[in-house]
Amino acid sequence: HRDDPTVPVDEILAGLDGQRRAGRIRAFAASNWSVARLAEAQTWAQRQGVEGFCASQVEWSLATRDRSVPYDPTCLSVGSAEWRYHHQSGLPLVAYSSQAKGFFDTSRDKRPREFDGVANHARRERAIALAQRHGVNANHIALAWLTNQPFPVIALVGPRNRAQMAASLGAADLHVTPEELAVVG
Repeated sequence: HRDDPTVPVDEILAGLDGQRRAGRIRAFAASNWSVARLAEAQTWAQRQGVEGFCASQVEWSLATRDRSVPYDPTCLSVGSAEWRYHHQSGLPLVAYSSQAKGFFDTSRDKRPREFDGVANHARRERAIALAQRHGVNANHIALAWLTNQPFPVIALVGPRNRAQMAASLGAADLHVTPEELAVVG
């Protein structure tokens, strides 16, 4: 789930494409690759006439991680450069920690420390207000914020029980306007 920047992208993609051509895999994606490496890999694949990455997996949610809280530095998050890259390229983004470890769950009193910042609390309050207007909960808004981006986003969720899974699936049918997205995010 991490890039090794010491290995040239052509070696990595040639090996993965060989596995695809041998029928061992159907497709392959990147996980925690920088925009520069993604672009380099996709350019190499185009020049070689082979399939490149079908998606890129990075951390992304409506709440942003406080980097002062200890965390694996090889895990990347979506910032403005990543957003622009996916918007321009159309490469699907697989978002892990899409619900910010339950930060938007209004039934919880305690917030995950790495998301417990002033800006995130403001986003949470705006998500709660929008959720009330749509008759859903704030987790639905957090997921809808991701899945209503101008490029394909697959939001990974980590439910602990069937009720949480059902609640997360309910967000799939929620559509928010670009104006609502702008206000919440």
